[in-house]
Amino acid sequence: ATGIGINIAPHIDLVKGIYQQGNGSITPRVGFTADWVVSPHWSIETSLDYLNTKLTVHKNFESLDLPNVSTDLGNLESAQITTRTLSLPISFKYRWWLSRQHQLVLRAGYTPYLSLRSQYLYSYPYPGRPVDSDLTINTSEQLDQKKFYGNTLTVSAGITKSLKKSKKFETSLFYEKSLGSVGSQKLDMQLFGVRTALWFNLK
Repeated sequence: ATGIGINIAPHIDLVKGIYQQGNGSITPRVGFTADWVVSPHWSIETSLDYLNTKLTVHKNFESLDLPNVSTDLGNLESAQITTRTLSLPISFKYRWWLSRQHQLVLRAGYTPYLSLRSQYLYSYPYPGRPVDSDLTINTSEQLDQKKFYGNTLTVSAGITKSLKKSKKFETSLFYEKSLGSVGSQKLDMQLFGVRTALWFNLK
């Protein structure tokens, strides 16, 4: 057969965020990927992914652009920033046969992110609380802003196993590093995690 082969796959990731400014949480990412096969070993992948990034900060709030922080409630103790994002990754993919059923898969690519909504959860000390207490007052702010969030370079390595009816199951590890500041908080973002995907051959 000649021409471009096409494979498609839904995927589910578990993503751990790492930030210099605070603690990142583990969150799921879901998406749909198309694999445009140009040779037995090489292809180009394009994808549409949805991810909530989640960051908790306990200090250095002045370095972040936090909206509507209330000075009337006392000193801010923590801020949790959750951002809904869409991304459009594109990557080069290399396949190497380990056996009749198993392939090694290597990827390198670029991922731009678009933010859809940001939510801020603030914690302040409860008035008159005892010294040994952690009682807080929580407030929240929400900003619906659709704009460019940031971009990353991505590398990935994994294994695919051939199944019946031209299907393949993939398990892979990935790492992403921001190319510049991310979001309105100017974050330095790194993401790593594990992906599972089920591939279907269309052509």
